[in-house]
Amino acid sequence: MVGQISSTLTITIKKQAEDYTIEASGPKGIKVDPQPAPQLKTLLSDQQITNALKDLSSQTAPATTDAIQKLGKDLFDSLFTDRELLLAFGKVQGRASSDSGARLRLQIEPIELADLPWETLHDGKDWLSAQSTKPLVRKLALSNNRKPLQKLQVRGALRILFVGASPEELDPLKVAASRGVV
Repeated sequence: MVGQISSTLTITIKKQAEDYTIEASGPKGIKVDPQPAPQLKTLLSDQQITNALKDLSSQTAPATTDAIQKLGKDLFDSLFTDRELLLAFGKVQGRASSDSGARLRLQIEPIELADLPWETLHDGKDWLSAQSTKPLVRKLALSNNRKPLQKLQVRGALRILFVGASPEELDPLKVAASRGVV
């Protein structure tokens, strides 16, 4: 179990005119300058990816694990096409000690790419988001030209789903006591 995350590699994807660029920054001077990323444009036009996304959102037939894994591998391959970026990710992981992990932070500004399920990233061996030593997080890019969020209008009682667990091999948690009505 990882105690804390000691290193973070931030990968930023931006749109420049009709093309995408990708860059990265990390601890101790790790930096990948903005580079063209034509593979991301290809990713959006790939029919297999489009079909996999339709399967994921289908209400009738759930997507198979193999289909989700293939989608995650395609996303991983399109993100880490550049050798320099893959080396930067490896350096951040290598600098993390055995009791700490290395976080991969994705800041994806173009909405058409931000909508993709990056949480399914699969390196060919395992899901990145399922590894406690390599958590995957997204960072929202907020710009000045975005509309402010509207206030949430709620009618009636607000319902909140609370899920609690108490593992058998540990001291019991007070799950019932943490449930309360405010």
